[in-house]
Amino acid sequence: MVNSFPEEVLKEIFTSALLIPDEKFSFAKTGLSPFGQNLASTASVLLVCKRWLRVATPLLYEDVVLRSTAQAQALADSLTANPRFALYVKRLRMEGGFGTSLSIILSKCPHIVELFITLDIFGDDSIDGLHAALMLAKPHRVILSKHTRAKNGKVLKLMNEIISCVKHKWHSLETFELHARPTRARTVMSWFEDDIRGFRSSTSLKHLVFTDCSQGFLEVVASWPNIESIRITSENHKLHEVVEENPALQQIVVFDAMIGEADGPEM
Repeated sequence: MVNSFPEEVLKEIFTSALLIPDEKFSFAKTGLSPFGQNLASTASVLLVCKRWLRVATPLLYEDVVLRSTAQAQALADSLTANPRFALYVKRLRMEGGFGTSLSIILSKCPHIVELFITLDIFGDDSIDGLHAALMLAKPHRVILSKHTRAKNGKVLKLMNEIISCVKHKWHSLETFELHARPTRARTVMSWFEDDIRGFRSSTSLKHLVFTDCSQGFLEVVASWPNIESIRITSENHKLHEVVEENPALQQIVVFDAMIGEADGPEM
């Protein structure tokens, strides 16, 4: 009976199974990935028949999550063998460095508009491909996640590359997010607040999302002419009081406290 459905109806059915909800794709509340569980592959719908394969393939590639070097290499090989698949990719979540495969992937995917990048980079992670990939990207939204204590040369180099891209390369970027463990968010922000102030030169940036930040930093970025909203995702009563006393801040600052959310295990 399902085979008699029009392809538009099949697409709607497959969308719920194959596309990743934004709250899951962008999840950065803790250092634990929502994609870490061993679940049955949704790609099995492609094996039913050629018609299902034709309808479902674009949806399968629209949201891509990379959790290992092997996955990154497999995707790079797939896109090299089937260039049209690369045209379907719109969101890419990278949960590590993963070597040179990332530059191959980004070079072949011109329609990626959202990037998730972890800053939890360790000494044995290879980020050479990630550096090259950033220069090739043209994102509208960038989500950064930092939950471990790691602050090595690779982390700082990666963040410097991202900051440079926001200021000089990513001319279509509208939303920038930096998430960290709530108990460590102020420390993480202290590493990068001065650099992020340089985002003022971006003419496209409109929305900022941070786990937490200092009062001085909030007042500075809120004064930028292009900024339409600033969202703070942790519970910060002092910062909330500052906003309540400032009508200008009230117009653009929103608190979305993750009350009751677990920080996850320390790393």
